[in-house]
Amino acid sequence: MPGESVEELLAYAEDRYRLKIFDNYCEQTVKAMAMPDRLRLVGGALMERTDYQGFVLGRRLVAAASERDRAC
Repeated sequence: MPGESVEELLAYAEDRYRLKIFDNYCEQTVKAMAMPDRLRLVGGALMERTDYQGFVLGRRLVAAASERDRAC
């Protein structure tokens, strides 16, 4: 996986698991969402629909969304 940047992790997740994430969600709608909401949606999709590595990545994205909410 790429470095620790949340944006890099999100881009990696959307690239690697594109079909699993955007199977039920419109890609343009997801990309227009606020970052914490987008992280939660993509993270949840990864945890529900992918392998172990995807689950771990999804958990990291959801945790990053929670951290961003606390920072405000």
